Amino acid sequence: MDGTIKLAATAVLVLIVVACGNSTGAGPTVNSNANDPAAGNTVTIAGDSEWQIPPDFNVVLPLTYQQIGAMLANDVGPPPDMPDFTMTREVTSGMQESVIIAVYSDGVSTEAGPREVLASWTESIAGAEYVAMVTVGRVGLEMATWRGQTQGPGQDSPQGIIPAVIYDLETHKVWRVMCIVSSEETSDEDARICDQVQADFRPL
Repeated sequence: MDGTIKLAATAVLVLIVVACGNSTGAGPTVNSNANDPAAGNTVTIAGDSEWQIPPDFNVVLPLTYQQIGAMLANDVGPPPDMPDFTMTREVTSGMQESVIIAVYSDGVSTEAGPREVLASWTESIAGAEYVAMVTVGRVGLEMATWRGQTQGPGQDSPQGIIPAVIYDLETHKVWRVMCIVSSEETSDEDARICDQVQADFRPL
């Protein structure tokens, strides 16, 4: 992991841009469980990890390098923090709010554990406020997460966010997960969905 973390405003903007286009090159693949609809879909990052997609969520694969280059052609700032893929649930009748979950595969971190990576990541998110950090263990994995809110430039009101870091204790590989909701407060149901995405995660 290179340790370079970008601002949340950039991350939110990139999520909106990413939602407008799909990748046409190599990258994560969506695996549909047509024989068992109850099992839902998964996304596999080749040789890296597998992620279960919650019901009612759509998968958005990342832009190609060519699309990113065109998007940033006149941008003299640092490159944005591009997720490997996102999953989104839009507001429809009966649902509380829209939800975006972005997944980042960050490579190997031998010098920083999940708490340190999460703290470094979230320190650069301007105006963000969190409750106490929570860490949980799973066989071979350690996860750290916050629950809070932030308000980016041009936003009318704060958004609820749940940033999390997953750390493989054997390989030292790191994954980041950012859940963003359209409302100011993250509901317990949305928090449960974000927690479930982490619980269903499987390193490869």
